Amino acid sequence: MSPIKKELVSEIYWLRAVACLFVILNHALGNNLALYFSGQEGIAFYLLKIFQMAILFGTGTFVFISEFLNAKTYHGKPPQGFFQKRALFLLIPFLFMSFIFAIFDTAQNGAFTFASYSIEAVKNIFLGDFVLWFILLLFQIHILHFLFNRYASKLKPLTVIVTSFVLNFGYLAYFSATSAPGSSAVSTYIWERGYWLLAVGWIFYFTLAYYAGKHFEQVKQYISRQGVWLFAIIPVCFIGVMGFQQQGIFTIISSKRPDMMLYTIAMIGLILYLSGKTRSVPRFIMLISKYSFSLYLLHMIVMKLLLQFLPKTNFAVSFVVCYVGSIAVSLVIANLFNRFSFGKYLVGNLLKTPKQGASAKPALQVGERAV
Repeated sequence: MSPIKKELVSEIYWLRAVACLFVILNHALGNNLALYFSGQEGIAFYLLKIFQMAILFGTGTFVFISEFLNAKTYHGKPPQGFFQKRALFLLIPFLFMSFIFAIFDTAQNGAFTFASYSIEAVKNIFLGDFVLWFILLLFQIHILHFLFNRYASKLKPLTVIVTSFVLNFGYLAYFSATSAPGSSAVSTYIWERGYWLLAVGWIFYFTLAYYAGKHFEQVKQYISRQGVWLFAIIPVCFIGVMGFQQQGIFTIISSKRPDMMLYTIAMIGLILYLSGKTRSVPRFIMLISKYSFSLYLLHMIVMKLLLQFLPKTNFAVSFVVCYVGSIAVSLVIANLFNRFSFGKYLVGNLLKTPKQGASAKPALQVGERAV
């Protein structure tokens, strides 16, 4: 059985909350851009697209958090009940929400029939064909962690990290810079989104998080001393991203672009640097961190309903309503469902947070989920 090392990390509250808020921000922005700027171009649209590119570090951050927590906590084989617990609190909500999302997808695609609904549900569950695909990746991260534990001590960290970066960059570059061969449904799916689901597409975040979790005190001290350089590194990384965009090398607006890897890691470092300077974690950050999984599960459905039933106004109003409304309504739904014993299996279990005063800097019990 793996020795479980219960250590405390407060910065993860910040990472989890910021990543969650920016993932929702990206979805609110993307949905409203499609609604109000469809087929249009201009300076406003161009600036909004640049802003959207700048906020696409959330998914990579969640991969980092997932393996960081694993690395700090589990140093050998998985403890008894590890995967059963994650199936209970991750897989069951995933399955439930797969069926819920299938209702919306089927209604949006045309006539609602049992056959069309079943197809959408199967696509969601087995192909990750909706916004909750990350949960399928999360299980791979957990499995990969315990496999990597067997060999990590025999490998040099720098060699592993560099190799994983080259592998990750090459894998994403191939799918980002090429088109699907032929027109078959399988190849089209793989090139459009299927390659996201494999852990190889996130292996650089995994290895970096593994060693950061293993040696967090040293990493924390290094970031505290050198973190100010991130204010220069981040713009350089982002200029590189926009350079690839302008040259037409990588043109998709996505967190799965290879040039987003260094930018995302730099943003993670900046969050760790700034949160390490704070004396306390604000209640709002604690709240978002606590509800992050439920927010992830629910926000897109709430956003779809808001866009469906609210009168069409203008981009700014709709964007703010979608963003704030999807967060607020999702919080209320999650709170109400979790008042019942079955609720956590449907809309996600709420993470435990310490009951401390606002002046205290709460510590995280390592071993929690990423979302």
